[in-house]
Amino acid sequence: MNPGEGANSEEGADLEEGAGPGEGAGPEEGANPEEGADLEEGVSPGEGANSEEGANSEEGAELEEGANPPRAEPERGAWSPLVTCEHGGNRVPGRYATWFDGADEALASHRGWDPGALEVARVVARSLRAPLRYSLTTRLVVDPNRSSESATLWSEWSRALPPAEKIRARAEHHTRHRRRIERWVRERIEGGGRVVHLGIHSFTPVLDGVARKVDIGILFDPGRSEESTFARALLAAIAARSPHLRIRENEPYRGVDDGLTTTLRSHFPGRAYLGIEIEVNQALLTGGEAQRGKVAAAIAGAARSEVSAAIAGAAQEVVGGEGPFGEFS
Repeated sequence: MNPGEGANSEEGADLEEGAGPGEGAGPEEGANPEEGADLEEGVSPGEGANSEEGANSEEGAELEEGANPPRAEPERGAWSPLVTCEHGGNRVPGRYATWFDGADEALASHRGWDPGALEVARVVARSLRAPLRYSLTTRLVVDPNRSSESATLWSEWSRALPPAEKIRARAEHHTRHRRRIERWVRERIEGGGRVVHLGIHSFTPVLDGVARKVDIGILFDPGRSEESTFARALLAAIAARSPHLRIRENEPYRGVDDGLTTTLRSHFPGRAYLGIEIEVNQALLTGGEAQRGKVAAAIAGAARSEVSAAIAGAAQEVVGGEGPFGEFS
């Protein structure tokens, strides 16, 4: 999927118990900018529906075909996988188009979005039978993978927005996405479950004239033992499927840098929340459908095997054994 520039807003519905797959259409003009409409039980809007001009956030949520709805009350210690893609598109909502005159080159580049990341995220979510939440709005409006205090929250174009428009942009294209993910994680952890969160991103092969010597990076916090164990097992599983690829820990970025997973780690204990970012070199994702498919399949297969191992370990814990991440308490 290659999202277009300047498309109208899409509101992605929340994935609630019993919800069907698909991306939701946007709420009507004047809807509450803080909260989008939930996907009500039995409703399954079509994918890619555009909302009216001026509607709220261009987010998406999918429950991949054949997946079970997220459990509202997970079994004690059970692992629930979640897939997100914060930079899935490069769309500029119509109300901000004036401020982005002359930004076409930046919007089409790695500065505007993560090319190929959403396609990989969809394959991974389908493999895990997991919910997927993503953003299609360009990060150049406001970056949903940065904390509110980040110096890079706004781009050189959006910094010029009037204060009222900044408040609206952050509410609709930043805060809502992050709050919905945090709420999903919190509900499962407070219900006695645990969460494996995989954030899918891509990076430019050359930055500031320097070629990056990594194909896939697995980002995590080395100070969290359970997360480190899972991340290294995931890395090994991808490497076993694609031995020709250069797969590295915490490259080309550090796992503890500012990002959504870093924020969520500050809210949830390491025993209950594993926040892993998977960074894929864009050269692997833009070189043709066949190559992109192989890379996505390798990541998805590895993720499935390691999440399955975690689930099996949790089952052992329930009957008094000890799984790969120790005894749950």
